[in-house]
Amino acid sequence: MSSLQYQRQFDKVFPGIPKRGLPFRGDSCRIGDKHNGLFLGVLEVIASYDSTLKGHLDKVRLSQEDNTRQQVHYLSPKSQNEFIKECCEKVLSKIKLEISDAKYYAVILDSTPDASHKEQTTFILRYVSAVPRIADTVRVFEIQERFMTFMDGYDNGSNMSGIHNGVQAVMRRDNEAALYSPCACHSLNLCGSHAAQCCSEVITFFGMVQKLYVFFSASPQRWEILQEQLTRYVRNKMVGTRYCSQTSRSHSDSILKSIEAVGELTLTPEATIELTSMQGYFSSFVSVLMSSIWIKVLSAIDERNKILQT
Repeated sequence: MSSLQYQRQFDKVFPGIPKRGLPFRGDSCRIGDKHNGLFLGVLEVIASYDSTLKGHLDKVRLSQEDNTRQQVHYLSPKSQNEFIKECCEKVLSKIKLEISDAKYYAVILDSTPDASHKEQTTFILRYVSAVPRIADTVRVFEIQERFMTFMDGYDNGSNMSGIHNGVQAVMRRDNEAALYSPCACHSLNLCGSHAAQCCSEVITFFGMVQKLYVFFSASPQRWEILQEQLTRYVRNKMVGTRYCSQTSRSHSDSILKSIEAVGELTLTPEATIELTSMQGYFSSFVSVLMSSIWIKVLSAIDERNKILQT
């Protein structure tokens, strides 16, 4: 089977898989295995209608069963990665071509933790592109947003915002008209984060809130009790001119009732000591005072974050 014939067969498979955001490989790379992934699976389906491809897959399957090494067959994980890399380079070339024709474009760096709590920073390009419409006689300008890659980021620190060696300085060397615009929401959240480290009482308060979350989320039964108490508070919450003070008091009551309800369960000695410690703190005047102050601060930050994001 020639390289050109391979290319024709693979061209039938490759476009559909990445367009749908699906993975190429599975848990196995053996021909005929139901866990060998979409790439090999689709080729097996095509092989049922193509005798040439079927013969090639049969040879690979036999060599895998006999544990004998076969010459290049273009089906290994390494070959699949090479195909993916080639597709990636084609897409990037197309995006670069569109950007070179665009009059306005922006580079966006944003980060968020993934499911494993690892910080993922994305590199995104946003630009204005002219899209032909009505039999290519009319062009409509649309905003396009393209994900480029994952990368390391440093928030709004000097590595990003530095005027001499930061990312913005490097970009301005290539484009003097580039404007650096740090994320306003992130800057606002940094202000709140630094304010929360202003004194030991505040650090203790948020430490106990974190401890409360870890304790209740460690057990589905405990978490259900906390959710039930908080839902009851939301359903019966009061509104008025002193909403913040009412909210903080209701939250404190919900937390204490949740702690009392969990205290009736069968707990380990360590969990009982931890629960008693939290009950003592959240029933104290310092806890109520911190809750009253910070619910106002965090509510104000949340409202302004929503405004900045619209």
